[in-house]
Amino acid sequence: MSMGETIVFSSILALAVLGLAGALIYRGKNARTASTGDVETLRSKTGLLALVAGDVVVLGVAVVAAYKTDGDTQAAVLSAAFSAVTAITASFFSIRAASNTAAKAIEKLEEGGHSREP
Repeated sequence: MSMGETIVFSSILALAVLGLAGALIYRGKNARTASTGDVETLRSKTGLLALVAGDVVVLGVAVVAAYKTDGDTQAAVLSAAFSAVTAITASFFSIRAASNTAAKAIEKLEEGGHSREP
C-alpha cells in the first residue's frame, strides 16, 4: 500500500468511525426536545471523538511513513507527528476551556451576578 493510499484509507476510516459514533451518541434524541445540557453533552462527546479520531489518523500515517523510511527520516516523521498531535490536542482543550468559561460567565450574568458597570 502506497503512502497516498494509506492516507486516503485512514481518512475514510476516521470519517466512518466519526459517523458511526455520532449516530450512536445521538441515538434517537429529538433535537426539538433536547435540553441545553443534552446538547452540550453531545457537543463534548462528538468533539472528543473527533479529537481522538484525528490523532489516530495522524499517528497511523506517521507509523506507516516511519516504517517505510530510514533512520533520519523516521525521526523527522515521528517528531512532526508528535508535534501535530500535541497541537491538535492542546487546541481542542483550550477552546473547550474558553467555551466553558464563557458559558459560566453568561450563566452568572443571567442569574443577576455582578457586572462591571460602575
